[in-house]
Amino acid sequence: MEFHKFYCFDVVIWLLFQLLGLTYAKKIEQPDATKSLHTWDMFKLRNVYLYAEIASGSGSLFTVTNANNQQQLVDVYYKRNQQVILTLPIQSDWRRRFIIPIPHHEKNATQLLFVLTKEEVSLYLNCEKVLSDPILQTNFLYDKTNLTLARNFDGELVELIVESGNPISEKCKEVKHPVFNFATENVEPSKKMINGNYFQVGEQVKLSNCSICECGKNGEMSCRVSDCDASIECSDAESCHDECHFENRIHENGEAFWPSECVRCTCEGSTVTCEFHQPTSCPVLTCLEKHQYRPENQCCPRCKPMDHCSVDSPCHKFAECHNSNTGPVCRCKEGFYGNGYEECEDINECNFSDETRESIGGCSEGTICVNTEGSYRCDCLPRHQRIDSRHCLNFFLI
Repeated sequence: MEFHKFYCFDVVIWLLFQLLGLTYAKKIEQPDATKSLHTWDMFKLRNVYLYAEIASGSGSLFTVTNANNQQQLVDVYYKRNQQVILTLPIQSDWRRRFIIPIPHHEKNATQLLFVLTKEEVSLYLNCEKVLSDPILQTNFLYDKTNLTLARNFDGELVELIVESGNPISEKCKEVKHPVFNFATENVEPSKKMINGNYFQVGEQVKLSNCSICECGKNGEMSCRVSDCDASIECSDAESCHDECHFENRIHENGEAFWPSECVRCTCEGSTVTCEFHQPTSCPVLTCLEKHQYRPENQCCPRCKPMDHCSVDSPCHKFAECHNSNTGPVCRCKEGFYGNGYEECEDINECNFSDETRESIGGCSEGTICVNTEGSYRCDCLPRHQRIDSRHCLNFFLI
């Protein structure tokens, strides 16, 4: 099953464009409820990929939000000839953001392949691997989600596919040696993404044209023109525009202020520069508070060096525990999905589509799928003889 397919007429038109040396852009259809559920199941299994051939433009190729569209969970954002921004959900409604520069290439179109497996999240651009990260703390526990394809993409797409598996061997005859140059950051739940950048709700940004823009709860930026207050006496007219607007407050040029603990900001020429240490720069700790300490002259707490998995492990009974420098990392065992801490729910493989079951080695003809805790089994139908764990043959065919 694919979200975007070439039908007979499309193939003829595509071949004609190829012969003429032109780019064929196809209208992308949005997934229905069944396809959306299937795709989100693949995220829970960490067995999904997105492939896009981009002729021109920038914007989100694939987006997943929670049920009320208030929080972006997954986003693949492409900035033409600049960078790819990948967002994935992690613990406690936080999100991990990857910023990957786009390597220079001579091709007219860009081939983008995002792959999520149990081992890692990876990204390929024109068959060059530019991202590889284990990111063990993903959280795809959300049951009610909304999926959209290229809804806010401004440009032309030749192809856009979201499916299970890893097609790297099919899409690339040769993968170029990886040169990893990406950056990562953790984004707190209250921030909204606008055009690939995250802003705090209520945060105001003053632009060079004296416009003041504010991030709204709906994830949109509203702007207005700011003029000097006539009641203010200024020796230099331009100095009226040197003040900074931040979180509904006005700060004078040169003023230093602390909007929150361990965050120091400075207003310089209408621009606010902040040194963030907490919470956005601090790693999310999973060890108990009694096992945390704050080093001298540092804002971020740390976990005491110890075996957290053997002492007060916070993991669910169906999760595996691994020690890390930020505390115990809990990951649901195979056959379960959840955050590994409070929840690890059984995955009912029997509810998957025939195509999905086949891709994970499911039951074949002559059998019936029976869900079990963390797995499944294939029982033989009446009058069938078992051949192996997945196959049964009719008596009359033996």
